[in-house]
Amino acid sequence: MSSLALINEFLGQPPNASSHGYQIDHIIEFSHWFMGALFVGWSAFFILTLIRFRKRRHPGADHLGVRSGISTHLEFSVVLIEAVLLLGFLLTSSEDVRALELTGAWAASADQCGKVFTRRGRANGIAFTELSERHGGGFVIEASRIRGKFTTCMIKARKDDGQTLNLVAGCATDIILSNVQFSLKVLDENSIARQFPGMDGLEVRYFRCPM
Repeated sequence: MSSLALINEFLGQPPNASSHGYQIDHIIEFSHWFMGALFVGWSAFFILTLIRFRKRRHPGADHLGVRSGISTHLEFSVVLIEAVLLLGFLLTSSEDVRALELTGAWAASADQCGKVFTRRGRANGIAFTELSERHGGGFVIEASRIRGKFTTCMIKARKDDGQTLNLVAGCATDIILSNVQFSLKVLDENSIARQFPGMDGLEVRYFRCPM
């Protein structure tokens, strides 16, 4: 973690819950430091004003105020930087965000989604059917976890390099808890391939299920 990112950690920012969270983190980091610089700058200016224009030194009020244009330039600079920040949000590459936004249900066979997943409960959440494994199985990626039929994995760390999302997750079954590394390569908007580190050429394809 860079030293600039320590401000996010100090303020208690939670772990990323989406694949493009690091991009947002960088914007938040810059915003925090920018607001901190503004606070220090305007506080110093306020204190300077109190000292320089105190009544003892200037018993008569100056109704014209500041005659230089520096304050106008400073205010314009602040507005410009804030506009750049807003444009940064708007101009973030939507293709990259869509490519790595993997939240949802994924099945090993695109035409078996209805036999692998179902909606259940008051919340109408995604659940596995009784015979899901017979139809290739699959998994569900949520904000901070990956769910299989018999295993739930909590995401501890994530890193993406554009088209591949690498996850480290703590996975729990009824009898064991272990750390598992997931490497998910995005093939297109609706299909991914799980790769297995150390086993070159071995991959399993999954397809997004519209739920």
